[in-house]
Amino acid sequence: MFASLTTAIVLYVFSYPWPLVPMTQQHDVSGTFCEFREGPPPHFHSGVDIPAAEGTPVYAVASGSVLWLGSGSNGGIRVGRFAYVHVVPRADLEIGDYVQEGELVGYINPLNHVHFKDGGGASGYVNRNPLIPPGLEPFSDPYPPQIYQVSFYTDGLGSPIDPQHLSGLVDVVALAMDTTDYSPWGTNNGVYQIGFALYQGDSEVIAPHIRFQFDTKPDNTYTLNVYAPWSTNGSHCYIVTNQLETNDALNFQLLGEGDYTLVIFAFDTEGNADTVSLSIHAEPPDVEPPDPPFPLRLLPLPDGRAQFEWRRSQAPDIARYKVFLRFNDAPWTLWATLGPEDSLYVTQYPMPPGWNFAFRILAEDWAIPPNQTDTSNAFVIRRGYSTNLLLVDGTSFSSEATLYWRLLEGVSSGNILTDAAGVPHDSTADWLLLSWGRSGTGFQETEWAAVYQILSRGHKVVLSGSSIAATLSENPQDSVRMDTLIGGVGTKAVGTPPIPVQGLSGTLFEGWSAWLDAGTHGAYPVDTISVLTVTQNDAQPVLEFPGLGIAGVQTPSTLVLGFPWEALYPDSARETFLRILAEWAQVNVEEQRPLNEGPSPDLRVLYLPYGRIQLQPLQGKVLDLQIFDIAGRRVYTMRLSKKQVLPKFPEGIYFLRWQSGHEWKTRKLWMVR
Repeated sequence: MFASLTTAIVLYVFSYPWPLVPMTQQHDVSGTFCEFREGPPPHFHSGVDIPAAEGTPVYAVASGSVLWLGSGSNGGIRVGRFAYVHVVPRADLEIGDYVQEGELVGYINPLNHVHFKDGGGASGYVNRNPLIPPGLEPFSDPYPPQIYQVSFYTDGLGSPIDPQHLSGLVDVVALAMDTTDYSPWGTNNGVYQIGFALYQGDSEVIAPHIRFQFDTKPDNTYTLNVYAPWSTNGSHCYIVTNQLETNDALNFQLLGEGDYTLVIFAFDTEGNADTVSLSIHAEPPDVEPPDPPFPLRLLPLPDGRAQFEWRRSQAPDIARYKVFLRFNDAPWTLWATLGPEDSLYVTQYPMPPGWNFAFRILAEDWAIPPNQTDTSNAFVIRRGYSTNLLLVDGTSFSSEATLYWRLLEGVSSGNILTDAAGVPHDSTADWLLLSWGRSGTGFQETEWAAVYQILSRGHKVVLSGSSIAATLSENPQDSVRMDTLIGGVGTKAVGTPPIPVQGLSGTLFEGWSAWLDAGTHGAYPVDTISVLTVTQNDAQPVLEFPGLGIAGVQTPSTLVLGFPWEALYPDSARETFLRILAEWAQVNVEEQRPLNEGPSPDLRVLYLPYGRIQLQPLQGKVLDLQIFDIAGRRVYTMRLSKKQVLPKFPEGIYFLRWQSGHEWKTRKLWMVR
């Protein structure tokens, strides 16, 4: 036992010649020990590559027994401690044969190099670097390695980071290569040692230290702790902030904010070095979520796919958007991860007709871990019909928005375009169902603008909610708008659920009745309703709360409900109710007009937030326009040659008149404050 140990030690410490002739002369090196190899799987290079033409003889650098013989491109021979790979073994050699130092062992195969390996395999020796003494001799390397590029990433090689805006846990990756010789093969080898130091002013924050030193070969499971996965056989990218066996990083949460100098250095086996110094800056960690994206619309495309649009976040550090999708009652699934410049997602495949698809979105920034916005409410779409419904959920309860594919089963005559963020944006819809639920605030200007826009196209609007009329009547401006548009104001009434509601004789709801949910039928309990009052000649009651008062008021283009439609039960009554709404709101649209385009081909009218109205002539026309108030008095005249926003007028209904060819055209305008 002791003799064997002594022999092993003696064998391990001697130097040895080169495996090519002349054996006592240095040869080219085209691959160094432990440099990156692509695989698969990625691994450390277990020897040095010595280039030579196919058929070149290979000789044993030391005496020993044949322990391995292999064929093929990775075939070769092992004699004792040393292996010669990419070699065709001598034909007469067998396992166990004894080979003398300098004896021919084989010939280089078509890979045109010998992979020379010291130790490892069946030898029982540690796989060591043949270029450090004692090793291949003679060997001289006067050429230093070079650090070509340094990059910064969030820990785990996540997002790239500007070195002047570092925070949290940071990986540093250095592209470094060694010039072992200036042969055609010897300028892109791996380095022997690489490390770094960190300074703040004249103070040493992290002392100079070597992170990776390749005397013996590590286990291949650690390859991607040392090398970034985008490394290649001739491009070695070292993660200098990692440990060999574990992940690591510069931790600026502990190091603190400020200016630093990062120094990276690399060495070859002869002590030649390259050093790079970089000025970097650390900032406090980012713990604030970015501004959220603003969902705009969900539209069916002619080929059956769905198009989901949003307004991009204004935050400068947005890294990605995540779009989630669910269909019918399936779980939510992350469907797409998109870049910070994206604002639109189109499904790859058509949606089956009659199925309900829901979309929602969130945004993440570059922080580690990333800060996320809240997930938006759900947008729901069902394709396969000719009429488009825009459903707007004015509540702040995102969980309720996900009920709509069940609740809307009664609408069998239209695509369901759901904007559950509380703001309607799609004025191309054929009718609008605005569900104001439990919200305690009045309409935003964007809500009013959308209502006016849809009405201006000759389409229908339904306003529904437990406190919608009462809320609007409490706000003077909202009350005037509602009274002008719809002809009804509300008074709040508290009832004890279940609350009955029924259609009035002679109306489209004649013979229909239902209950408002007490919280036991899948929706939320209703304990507040709005009793309506009719104030306009063209408005009529169509629904009632028996014993309490009017529950619904209809005009030719609007319908106000003093209760939330989604809380109606039983299901059959709610579905019938929605079918009545759909039939009343049915609009035959032969050709869908561009967004916000009015009925005239020569003038576009767009209702903007905050009560502003924008006019734009189309087809290069110049239009003379006049605006009259409801009493017929002309209040404004203008010549319109380009896009223009009208001045503010007193609130009320106005008429816009202009000449197109030989005919005069008129359309109604709603002016709001």
